[in-house]
Amino acid sequence: MLDEEKRGDELTSSYKMLFNKISEKINSNKGKTNSSVLILQASSEDQKYAFSIPAANWLQTDLVKKAGGNPVWQEANQAGSWVQINIEQISAWEADQIFIVNYQGEANKIISNLKNDPVWSNLKSSQTENIYAFPYDYQSWDQPDPRWILGYSWLAYSLNPGVFSADELESEILTFYENFFLLEKNLIQANISPRIRNILE
Repeated sequence: MLDEEKRGDELTSSYKMLFNKISEKINSNKGKTNSSVLILQASSEDQKYAFSIPAANWLQTDLVKKAGGNPVWQEANQAGSWVQINIEQISAWEADQIFIVNYQGEANKIISNLKNDPVWSNLKSSQTENIYAFPYDYQSWDQPDPRWILGYSWLAYSLNPGVFSADELESEILTFYENFFLLEKNLIQANISPRIRNILE
């Protein structure tokens, strides 16, 4: 459509190379980790949080499986949309790691509030500090737009301790914005880095 076939081929090739690079490292670590994982979309409802799980055939579920995790919600949602669940179900799953998605970029704030909630403090993942905000720059990295490869990279880093270094992930992120969005390093550092600085903690 834009008469940029060469550029399209370059992007496709770069995507494949990055995906294969991550996948090879994950495969080399198979059998060493298989964390049970829960992805929750959090939204505010009547001044309280409501939580939903993605469909079994959606990108979020696929990313967790590809990154080496076990999506505990998979059998519970065969529909084609987000399905709301209650805290009892969240507790029953006893996920090793919980990832909070919020499409307004408030996931970190939500997690801070949850950690002060006595109900949430009894969850297995809360007790081990394994509740994470899914990265968000101007969009969440769990969506089917170009950033999904960053979501995959970050999940692989989070679910495979010691296999991916923080420096390696940081370099991949920087390279992505430079190569795919043609952003200069100073623009990335000024506009992107402050929004995602906590993802390597």
